[in-house]
Amino acid sequence: MKQNIASKFNYRIRRAQREADRYYNEPATLATDAFLGDNNGIITRYQNQELPSGYVVVRDMSGNLSVAYNQRVPLTPGLAIKVGYDPIQPVLFQVLSIRDYLVENPALNVPAHHETHEFPGTDTVFVSSFQFLPGMIYTTSNGFIATVYPIFFRKDTGKPGYFPGAEIDLEPYVPTAGAQVFTLCSDNSGNLVVIAGNSAGSIGLLSIEDFPEITDYHELWGVRLYAGMPGVGYQDCYDFRFGGSSSGGGGGGGGGASTLVLGLCRWSGVAGEDTFIFPDIVSEIQGIQINGVTQDPLTYTLDDMGQALVLDTALPYDAVVTANYTIEVL
Repeated sequence: MKQNIASKFNYRIRRAQREADRYYNEPATLATDAFLGDNNGIITRYQNQELPSGYVVVRDMSGNLSVAYNQRVPLTPGLAIKVGYDPIQPVLFQVLSIRDYLVENPALNVPAHHETHEFPGTDTVFVSSFQFLPGMIYTTSNGFIATVYPIFFRKDTGKPGYFPGAEIDLEPYVPTAGAQVFTLCSDNSGNLVVIAGNSAGSIGLLSIEDFPEITDYHELWGVRLYAGMPGVGYQDCYDFRFGGSSSGGGGGGGGGASTLVLGLCRWSGVAGEDTFIFPDIVSEIQGIQINGVTQDPLTYTLDDMGQALVLDTALPYDAVVTANYTIEVL
């Protein structure tokens, strides 16, 4: 009996020792609430110094700043996060996660962080020429109604001209069969003028060369119209505002050599997709990358309208597609 009691006692001692060893030998996860970025929304600079790659500024609930390693959350200023130590890396202070008890990140009191969204920030927002307000064309769900915004231009006399803006119904210009292109212009007096271009059997047969030569007006927008279309969308509009002006009565002092403007576009492609629409009329594709890997120029083309990147082989999986291109401005 005494031997059994001793054995049980020794077993309990050994088990308690093992549990204590396990407790003290495994670092505890220490986490605390914080926000990503300093009070001005700066994430990757601390005390006027750029941080090493992978490190970010974090702000605790009292506004105190510190530096933590981050490989787990997006670089969004003001993001509600957990910071602390992970058992796998017990001596590395790092961002552990987004605070999962928040349904969404609060927008209130988010500090200024416009630099994040400006080139070459960590979350650059790309801007289409359609968003440039002077002379912008605006198409809505109202079918064929388009609004062209006001813009200043230069007349052939060298004096400034002004187009005050106008609304136009393009439905009367839609062909009964096939497709046709038109150019929306302003005359010297600021009136909207529609100039017809060439026709084709379908929109796939149209090219940029089918738009009319403008000699007496200031070009604003090109539009393609085709039989059976439900309405005019941005994919049917071509930005001619900055292509120079004519030498005739409605243009401005133009002419001279053309200028190449560099552009960059990024799409979130899905498996099976092979066509990607540019926000501009493209002169030439300089190169593309799929998930950061540069592609052979023989594996893609620019469509005849200069508006779409076409892959020879559809994406086999979801991927980020990036294209560098040029726009020719006269």
